[in-house]
Amino acid sequence: MPENYQATQIVGEKYKRASLVTIDNPLGGQPRITFHEADVVVAADGTSVISSLSDSCTLYFDAENPLHTEIYQKLNEVYVVAREARDAQRLADQAAFEERMASTPPPPS
Repeated sequence: MPENYQATQIVGEKYKRASLVTIDNPLGGQPRITFHEADVVVAADGTSVISSLSDSCTLYFDAENPLHTEIYQKLNEVYVVAREARDAQRLADQAAFEERMASTPPPPS
């Protein structure tokens, strides 16, 4: 069996972390949140290496659970803030564009 290319023995710690969180909020369906995990290896010298996604776990929101309800409401509040900021930026960009166009002389005929 051939040796692994550039294989190195290390001393350190390996753990999982949620590196990507996906929220699915289907109309008329049960919302769910999925935590996608990656393996992290921290060598003794403090160097960290994060692997590609390795596992996941999913939680379905339960309307009877106060924590789930609070998280759902807070996520909606964050969404409102994000979309309002996006919309305001789009309006500002459009206004700046229109101002530039209005101040640009027409091409010679």
